[in-house]
Amino acid sequence: MIARIATSFVLAGVTLLVGCGPTEVVVVVDTDVQSTSSDEIDLAVTAQDFGGFPTSTASPFQLPITLGVTTKGQESTFQVTVTLIRSAQTNRETVDTRIAFDVPFTKDERRALFVPLFDKCVGTGTAQPNPLDPDCLDLVSPKTTAFDEDNLPRIPRTASP
Repeated sequence: MIARIATSFVLAGVTLLVGCGPTEVVVVVDTDVQSTSSDEIDLAVTAQDFGGFPTSTASPFQLPITLGVTTKGQESTFQVTVTLIRSAQTNRETVDTRIAFDVPFTKDERRALFVPLFDKCVGTGTAQPNPLDPDCLDLVSPKTTAFDEDNLPRIPRTASP
C-alpha cells in the first residue's frame, strides 16, 4: 500500500485516494447527525503490513465522503476508523466513532464499504446512548458491495414536518 494522499472535490463529496491500482475498496461515509460548519470527519486507515497513514480530515464536508484504499497485493485486509468531531473554539469533542476491522480487498475489483454514523449513536466521551444497537457497533469483517459512483450508499433522509 502506498501512503500517497491526494485530495479533490467532486459532486459526491471529498475524495481521498491512497495509492493506485485495480484492487480497491471505496469507503463511503454518511451521517444523519445535524452538522455545523465546525464539524470534522477524520478517517484513518491501517493495514497489518503497512501501519497507517496520517489521519485525513474533511471539514467542512459534503456527504457522502469517500476514501479509496488500494493495495499492491501485499495486504488482504485493512482497518478504517471514522470519527465525527465537533469543534468549538479551542475544544474538540469526539461525538461518534466507528471502526471497520478486517475489511477485505477483492482482487482486481473495485468494491464499496458503507460506514454510516447515526445520530442515535452520538454521545460524549465514552457515554454512548445505544451501545448495543447494531447500527452503533463497530463493523467486523464487513461485506463490501459492487462500487457504483453514480449510486453511492446513503442514510435515508426523512422529510421535516
